[in-house]
Formats: sequence, structure tokens, C-alpha cells
Amino acid sequence: MFTIPPVPPQAKQIQIDDMFSKLDNSSGDLERLREEKDQEIAILQEGMDSTIQQLSDIQQVRDVVLVPGPELTRL
Repeated sequence: MFTIPPVPPQAKQIQIDDMFSKLDNSSGDLERLREEKDQEIAILQEGMDSTIQQLSDIQQVRDVVLVPGPELTRL
């Protein structure tokens, strides 16, 4: 019959430490990716806000009609 020799406690601790190290690295990678995505979302949001503001400005200009005299009148 084949028996598996016991693993010394030091070897188990090394394996556990290695797993914790890998877990920490993965958590760091995940946090970095989350921060990058948040930055991308903020940039896209700024662009959308700017576009909406420009469209609003254009609509306001279109609503203004020149009439005889020094005044502008809104429709």
C-alpha cells in the first residue's frame, strides 16, 4: 500500500504564505482596474455633460429671434 508522507509544518506555512501573497496581489490588481474604470467613467461623464450643455446652448440660440429694433425677443 502506498502512503503519502506527511508534509512538514514549515512547508504548509510556506504554501499558506504563498497563497496569501497571491491573494493580496489579485486584490491589488482588482483595485487598480476599478480605479482605471472609475477614471474612464468620469472622463465619459464630463464629455456627456459638455455635449448636453452645448446642445442646450444651441437650442437657446435657436429660440432667440432678431426683431426690428435693439432688442431680442424669445419665441
